Amino acid sequence: MVRKELEAEVHRYILTAERRIMQHEEENAILRVYISEWTKFYTQTEYLPKPFSYISEQKNLSLKSKNPMKEAGVMVSSIMLNDWGKTIFVAIKHKLQNAAMRLVELERNGEAFDPQLVIGVRQSYVSLNLSTEDSLAVYKENFERAYVDDTERFYKSRAPQVLASEGVQSYMVYADTKLGEEEARGRRYLESTTDSVEKLVERCVKVLVVQFQEQILAECPTLINEGQIEKLRMLYRLINRTSDGIDNVLKFLDIFIRTEALNDMRANANTITTDPEKYVEQLLTMFSKFSLLVADAFYDDPRFLTTRDKAFQDVVNDTCIFRMEITSSRGKCVGRMQAESRCPELLANFTDLLLRKTSLSKRLSSEEIDAKLNDVLLVLKYVQNKDVFMRFYKAHLTRRLILESILNAGAWSRGAADRTQVQMPRELEDFIPEVEDFYRKQHSGRKLQWHHHWSHGTNGKEQNRGRINLIGRLQLSVETNVQEEHDDIIALRILRVQEAIVKIMKIRKQCQSAQLQTELIELLKHMFLPPKKMIKEQVEWLIENGFIARDSNDLNMFLYIT
Repeated sequence: MVRKELEAEVHRYILTAERRIMQHEEENAILRVYISEWTKFYTQTEYLPKPFSYISEQKNLSLKSKNPMKEAGVMVSSIMLNDWGKTIFVAIKHKLQNAAMRLVELERNGEAFDPQLVIGVRQSYVSLNLSTEDSLAVYKENFERAYVDDTERFYKSRAPQVLASEGVQSYMVYADTKLGEEEARGRRYLESTTDSVEKLVERCVKVLVVQFQEQILAECPTLINEGQIEKLRMLYRLINRTSDGIDNVLKFLDIFIRTEALNDMRANANTITTDPEKYVEQLLTMFSKFSLLVADAFYDDPRFLTTRDKAFQDVVNDTCIFRMEITSSRGKCVGRMQAESRCPELLANFTDLLLRKTSLSKRLSSEEIDAKLNDVLLVLKYVQNKDVFMRFYKAHLTRRLILESILNAGAWSRGAADRTQVQMPRELEDFIPEVEDFYRKQHSGRKLQWHHHWSHGTNGKEQNRGRINLIGRLQLSVETNVQEEHDDIIALRILRVQEAIVKIMKIRKQCQSAQLQTELIELLKHMFLPPKKMIKEQVEWLIENGFIARDSNDLNMFLYIT
């Protein structure tokens, strides 16, 4: 009885509202009156069910419900909304929708209106459950589809005009601005519990960016070369919304870093090839420049950081300026190897200048020296052949220790082959026996070996021009023969390749040739990249010496011999 009276009273109210709405024929007028009536009615759907909650609880209208009062409120609201939808909304929903879409278009053109007029139409589609299966199905098929389609239609005609009249770079500003506006507008007018905004943005990207992607990307190299950060940011925001456009931007950045860095190196080649300090400073300046570009223009996107690292690594290991031919005259790998960069050697030389007493280290504080050593480590991260750096650094370390300490021969990392015959002046030769006698008395059972080419001295002769420093250290001969250094580097690489092959085979027990080569490079890439010739020779050597063997049924399969 109560329900029938309630339904009748609600229906009478809705019929009265319908008459007030239907007095108007023009769609905009209907929309305004409808929103006014809908707002009052929707507010009543929140308050009218409350008095019926107590009655519903007393009569146990919902015996199985954990909250009968709440369920009664929902039932009353449903009665009200269903009646409104069937009586009023179904008949005029398309007129309301068309009027709302026109208002949105007016807003796109800069005209102001009451946003509640559009929000009310969307709210009606969502709240009036006209579909029993999906409460949002009618909203998606009507309001959402119309909103997205109208947006696409608007920019499909407007975007080409802006591009043709204002140019690509101005169009980028337009597209970036409109994408932001449409996303904010969509969050205001579309249902937040669905993916309506995502669909809208996807359609806007299609018509504003993808349609003109080639023209936008064509501006990228110029913007990077000119360092136009703000425009690069806009380009990034636009292209990053597409599915494949960002790969082209990465290629442009890679080309720029390689070209710019190598051009700078060539321009200063005469200075940096002979001055390790200038060389390291040049690398760090370039690295900071490229890092700042990625941070400011591309928001430190990990993809762009990876591109920067790969390109900078190739610059550091480039051989067009700092070329070093590593050759071997002995051992298992005879002949010329692939040319390598002198970067590891120059880094080791610069480190030595910082760690020993030089004009460079004297003008720096300890904090500044630590900072520069950290800079060396930063560059060293990109060096491919770190074993060369270790070799030269070890030689410099040995020299620093010898010049400042008395060490045994094992600590020097120098053998008898490193000794150089030097013809000493007669005045110095007379003192050698005295020094040897003194050493034997102080250190019983030890043998003294002379390495004259490691010695240094100060010329203390009085000059008429005053006292001047002629030479900081008397270099009586070269530090070591270049060929011997190369032989040692190659010999050490051979041992590391052999060790890595045995390690892999010990784990795998059997391994295909291609897989072995791949794992070997992966294992050694942080030290150096072994050439295929060296890998092949060391595999054969290990086979000959019984460490591994070929499978008799498959020559490309290697077996580990325990």
